[in-house]
Amino acid sequence: MTKLDDRIREDLKNLLKGKRICRAVNLNKKLSQKVSEKGEPSHFCGDRDAFTVMVMLNPGCDATEADERFSKISRSWKRDDWNDESIDKFIEDYKSYKTNYADYWPECYRYDAFDVKQAAFLKSWPDSGIDLPKDFDCIQNKLLAKRNVLLKKLQLELVPFASQSFKVRTEELDLLVPYFEDCLDEIFSRERKYVILCGQIFESLLRKMKEEGKLEIEFEDPKKCDNTDKINKRCIVVHLKYDGAWRKLLIAHTFASQGLTNAYKSMEEYGLFCYKKFKNL
Repeated sequence: MTKLDDRIREDLKNLLKGKRICRAVNLNKKLSQKVSEKGEPSHFCGDRDAFTVMVMLNPGCDATEADERFSKISRSWKRDDWNDESIDKFIEDYKSYKTNYADYWPECYRYDAFDVKQAAFLKSWPDSGIDLPKDFDCIQNKLLAKRNVLLKKLQLELVPFASQSFKVRTEELDLLVPYFEDCLDEIFSRERKYVILCGQIFESLLRKMKEEGKLEIEFEDPKKCDNTDKINKRCIVVHLKYDGAWRKLLIAHTFASQGLTNAYKSMEEYGLFCYKKFKNL
């Protein structure tokens, strides 16, 4: 059991018993951008024992739609329906669904371009534990790439509550520290090979935590390294001390960019650029 298990139980129990997630409510009291309080959260997806971990900012779907979707599902439920046994069953079903998400209908019959971009990014990372096709030209290869990249890696969401345009101002970064600490606890509870933090916000958050003495972190010297590839994508390698051991992570600043032309090829080039940086530092 890790902190992630505790948070899953806390959030889902709030949702089932009170129809509103307390952690999301508290965030919304302090954040300029609102997140879903009444929709099903998404804490993780894939294999929690995987060698490769990617951490995203949050589930990028509309908060109101997430609330309405869960409201429809739960409309006939009553708070009294949920005792400890039924809550435990719901939580275990949730974890099973998130672990095997790509094999459920209709997900097994459709692909998402963002998932295939993840596969393209990871194509050059050897021994990642993810079997990927040689190209993404046909629908069969896209479906295979999507399935394997979702099932064979661990994807964590820093903030598990839906918001389509979630942004955090500098003065709000402290609100995310407990969420990142939960992610680190989950990541380093098992043996990992690659840990990739997807987005500029993670550098800002780590620098904030270093300044406040919450983590011992070493950033690569930007004066000594070319941190930008030919498609103007950035990454840096950081080392942080956790449980007495130094751990290496990569921050892929512009991973989530949706506006690339020839996106799969561009993401494959960006992934190779990032891997070379990760390997050599």
